[in-house]
Amino acid sequence: MDARKGVAAKPTIDFHGIDEKLIQKMVYGALVWCSLHGLVVGDKTVQRVHGDRCECLWLAVWLPGKLRLKNKGRRGGLVVDMMVEAFQWFARSGWKRTKDDIILELKSAYAINKLRKSGYSKNKFYTEAAQLYKEINTMIANGDKTSVRKAVTENMFSEIKNEIRIRESMWNRIYWEMVEPVVKIRTLRARLIAVDPKDMNKVFIQLTLEFLTKQKFEAYDSKGAVVAGDKTKEVLVREIWVFEKSLFHSNSYWRLCGRIKI
Repeated sequence: MDARKGVAAKPTIDFHGIDEKLIQKMVYGALVWCSLHGLVVGDKTVQRVHGDRCECLWLAVWLPGKLRLKNKGRRGGLVVDMMVEAFQWFARSGWKRTKDDIILELKSAYAINKLRKSGYSKNKFYTEAAQLYKEINTMIANGDKTSVRKAVTENMFSEIKNEIRIRESMWNRIYWEMVEPVVKIRTLRARLIAVDPKDMNKVFIQLTLEFLTKQKFEAYDSKGAVVAGDKTKEVLVREIWVFEKSLFHSNSYWRLCGRIKI
């Protein structure tokens, strides 16, 4: 499966903290708005009046912070106070997002909510992902292809196997260490992949994570001399990995299915 499709370099929301009903409402509203106007903007000057209510036509964008809208119109200075975490007002004069960007982020939030129903916990997964990151990198450093094969998908294994072959042609061995704890982990994208488009219960989910870690590296030639790196120095490394798991197999587990070049 293609792990790289629809992945943005910088996410603008924590998908884990969104209520599922809100997601459904936002998906519908965003799609209707985009289809009618071909835009992804909000405008505080455009309003719809319903009896005593004055409702702003708006489209929130995924930005950290809280949304507090105040409408001081002819309807008695109506104050629309919407304390919605992870949303911020998006005006015509502001930064413009494409329709595809918005839909991708809505799909990510929907995928996270579907994953929750299988017992998913963000903190637990991040702990597991950090351990997988460390273990897989250690296996690669040691040239342990047998162990790597169990932790990655078939396509990923072919890529890693070729990577090990090239490295071993240059260096005799390497030293690699991750300095714990991990500096930062965050979710960039969540993606559902249906085996059968007519059955959304048979899906794989892919989570794209950004890892920020401190690492030590040193490479040696056949005589044991250092030819690259310095294991006494810590280097800050940013990597993007994609993990995949089946949601319709009871014994499924997370595996690495892609690494995105930065």
